[in-house]
Amino acid sequence: MIKRIIISLIFLILIIIPLLIINDSTQATKSIEESENTTAPTLIIKCDNNNTIKVKIIANKTTLSYYWIHSVEKSPIIEIYNVTPDGLILVKAEAQSFGAGHPYNSEEIGGKNFTVTNGFMIYSADYNIGKTLEILGNKAFYGSLTISSGNTTIKCENFVHAIIEIIP
Repeated sequence: MIKRIIISLIFLILIIIPLLIINDSTQATKSIEESENTTAPTLIIKCDNNNTIKVKIIANKTTLSYYWIHSVEKSPIIEIYNVTPDGLILVKAEAQSFGAGHPYNSEEIGGKNFTVTNGFMIYSADYNIGKTLEILGNKAFYGSLTISSGNTTIKCENFVHAIIEIIP
């Protein structure tokens, strides 16, 4: 009986746990195909950590958030985009410092509001940055992308370089 328990534990440690880890690490390398419209535009994200994400854009339900650390100020920045067939629409940016490139020029990005909440400067905007966004990060601080579409959420984490595109 004890021998069976030990063999089961060894099996669990050597076979099952590595499979779970591999499955978890490749989780971002998948697609969200919830849209019934097969002609819907697709959001494609290619990260330098070998993750590729493909998401059929669901009108008014697909968002992308980008979390990163400012390379000089060492403070977090969060950008939130609505994903549309016409492009990535920056709707909100949150920053903790006035580092290089921040705060965002509110007029330039169609800013509507500027508030400070819990130590974050929050910029509300309505700015179409286009159908392509290239992220060039800093190896000291990896980025994180979260894509939500309908009821599904996928993350691409620990990358330095990413290319985000909307294709027809």
